[in-house]
Amino acid sequence: MKLFLIVPLSVAIIALLTPGLTSCSTHSVYGKYVYNQNPKDYTELKSDRTFFVQQTNMRAQGTFEIEGTNLTLNPSSGGAWRGTINGKTIIDPEGMPWTKK
Repeated sequence: MKLFLIVPLSVAIIALLTPGLTSCSTHSVYGKYVYNQNPKDYTELKSDRTFFVQQTNMRAQGTFEIEGTNLTLNPSSGGAWRGTINGKTIIDPEGMPWTKK
């Protein structure tokens, strides 16, 4: 009889903790990422799921999505830019790193 009580309790605890773990990992991606080869270029991921990119003579903004380590920037001008994010580093589609400051 005790086993029947432990299993639902364990499932309930996991269900309660999972959203917190997910939001913590997503929260850690917010911030400014500087292009390693030109520190004047940056990408900022904001907590409202919007982004801003400043790169040489180009600026872009829009929304972003994260699925695991896959990062997709959806510029308001259309299209999509895909890269990966791991810890404090974004790797853009050309394989170039951007580091969180």
